[in-house]
Amino acid sequence: MEKLETNQTETGSLKGIIGHIIALVDVERIYVHKHEKEEICHTVLTILIANTCTKSPAELLPLVNILFTEQQTLHFTLHPAHQIKDAISKGNLYFYNTCTEANLFYGKAGSDYELIPTSLNRLEMLENARKQYDSEEEKIKAFVSGADFYLEKENYVQSAFMLHQAIELNFRAIEHFITGKSKITHSIKAHQKYLEPYSIELSNIFLADTERDIKLLRLLDDAYLAVRYENSYQINKLDLSALRVKASEVKLAAFKTYQQLLTTFQKCTETFSPPQTSTDAGTEIAAQIQDVSRFEVPCSLINQIVGAFSVESIFCFGKRIFSNTRTSLFSVAEVDQTHQVHYDLLIITSAEPVNNPADLQSVINADTKSGCSVLLLAYSVESATRALRLNNRFFHKTMHQSTQIYRKQGFIQLDAMQDYDLANTSLNCDLNWKQRYFRAEAFMDAAECIWIDQDETVVLSLISQAVEQLCLGLIYAFLGYHPKQHSLHHLMDLCNNFTKEVDHIFPRQTEQDRNIFSVLNKSSSSARFILKSSIDPTDCGLLHRKARLLLEKSEQIVEQRLLTIAEG
Repeated sequence: MEKLETNQTETGSLKGIIGHIIALVDVERIYVHKHEKEEICHTVLTILIANTCTKSPAELLPLVNILFTEQQTLHFTLHPAHQIKDAISKGNLYFYNTCTEANLFYGKAGSDYELIPTSLNRLEMLENARKQYDSEEEKIKAFVSGADFYLEKENYVQSAFMLHQAIELNFRAIEHFITGKSKITHSIKAHQKYLEPYSIELSNIFLADTERDIKLLRLLDDAYLAVRYENSYQINKLDLSALRVKASEVKLAAFKTYQQLLTTFQKCTETFSPPQTSTDAGTEIAAQIQDVSRFEVPCSLINQIVGAFSVESIFCFGKRIFSNTRTSLFSVAEVDQTHQVHYDLLIITSAEPVNNPADLQSVINADTKSGCSVLLLAYSVESATRALRLNNRFFHKTMHQSTQIYRKQGFIQLDAMQDYDLANTSLNCDLNWKQRYFRAEAFMDAAECIWIDQDETVVLSLISQAVEQLCLGLIYAFLGYHPKQHSLHHLMDLCNNFTKEVDHIFPRQTEQDRNIFSVLNKSSSSARFILKSSIDPTDCGLLHRKARLLLEKSEQIVEQRLLTIAEG
């Protein structure tokens, strides 16, 4: 029996348009869902063309497009029904999340079309989706590395070409992940337009009403054609640096879209009731989550991590609760208090992680509604086993004494989890700290010597390196860990695991605090790419005083730490 429904909140135009579409096209199903863009609610129709239709999507597109010419908040996508069914079976989570019973507005009468087979293995589907995205991520990383290499060599034209390829591949990866195919074009502008109904973030990287973005987009699109077919292309370092930032924004937006699809899929599988012979990914993941009573890590957070990596085990080695309390004479409520819980997590994966843990960390921490934030460290089973054999203090302590909050079925404790050898721990910590401290002191002395003659950009770059050395020394003294990432944000987050002092000296809670810290954090790249200094001397003086204070405080903290290690 034919099914044709309208949502109570929809205007009459939606029902009329669906009626016109059915009259023009041999439609199998129409699904309707909404998304927010620039505070406006947009409605998207996913139209599945019946297998009995004799016309191609290219022939039908102009006919359907006419119906939407006067619509500002209505959009549509057009797909052969068999293509969508095949895409879902191969791991396309977008259509699995979108083409649900709740979103179904029209179904062809008398049709036996089955979009999602009841026998579909959802755990296998999740794994296929992850492998598909990971394979594209490897190519993207190679192009970004190439862009950075040519930038260092001052070959700006070739670097711009590499950035174009990296950005294009990011768009193509998400397009294939969402629609089952990517748009055949090298125009980044066209890719942005193509993704508009699907991803708000990716369609707004280069804004059409911003002159600067229009120029950058033109430079980016010209780079592909010019490098391949012309010799007259030119780009300066400042514009190239701006495109490098845009490439990072595209990467993060693409990963965020990917993560949202994974999260929605996992929520769907948790509520799905499959036959007894079927495997439910959500149920299997939930069954593998260990006792979390000590740290109370949300299951949704664990599922999000498991969806992003091929996870064997997750350990929680730290938890912190941040509280913001506000009182006001002008408020009815005397106290307004909010809490955020932070977790430090070590993820053990079956192979070296393809996705950067920092990307997932950014996505999780940007979600202000979740009420939690994370610091993620990811290592393969092979890397973790090697660290245990080398008597690495961090891995031994974390995997022996912290809480294991997730373990994949069949995962065996690594290398029999031999005990940690305490010999030389105190000596190694002392030697490591002295090396880091003397380097930090040398950087600070150098900054002070040249401050009169050099601009603030150089001074802050030296101060930043001094702070980096101090953080590395503190982290090894307390955790026995050598970080893979060296951004000041990451290092200070690690320091927060064992001391409040670093966060007290360099707070990042308020917007003003973050702006000041951002000046320090970006100082190395500023010294590398920006010729004209735009740093406020007052900010430079403030950061210098903070760094000097950290030099003094960290020496006291480590001295006490070394006494504790020596005593026991």
